[in-house]
Amino acid sequence: MKDNFTDQLALRNLIHFATFVRRLEGDCVEIGSYADDRILRVFEKDMESIWYLFDATDVIKTTKTNVQVFQSPLKTDILASKKFKYVHVNTDIDSYKSYLEFFYPKMIRCGVIILEDYYNENHPEAKKIVDDFLDDKPENILRGGYHQAVIRKL
Repeated sequence: MKDNFTDQLALRNLIHFATFVRRLEGDCVEIGSYADDRILRVFEKDMESIWYLFDATDVIKTTKTNVQVFQSPLKTDILASKKFKYVHVNTDIDSYKSYLEFFYPKMIRCGVIILEDYYNENHPEAKKIVDDFLDDKPENILRGGYHQAVIRKL
């Protein structure tokens, strides 16, 4: 369980990278927010981009015109031809490989993928999945806030 300090550190990291990619071409994706209104603070840092929010519980509600809410990114045709500059994965570790395979080729240069549990000692399989995926790719893992790992597309 995150305490307030580590939760704020993770949020600050998300805001930092949303600000970092703000001027790049491409859309943004948030996967697995589960009623987490902190992500709406991240959206506010980049009101000009299109944000796709995926949450299986379908409880996130927003009136922001640049935010579209869906249940599953891999079952949504709307993303097929999109390019992305920001992808935040905050979901089951079992889904990491599928999300990386889907989003990595669609990332623009300097775009970021943020994974929540890479450094979580309770989930060593997250690190293995990501490391195996990146094995034949030029990118390295950057340390984010709390348990976060960041992949910056070269």
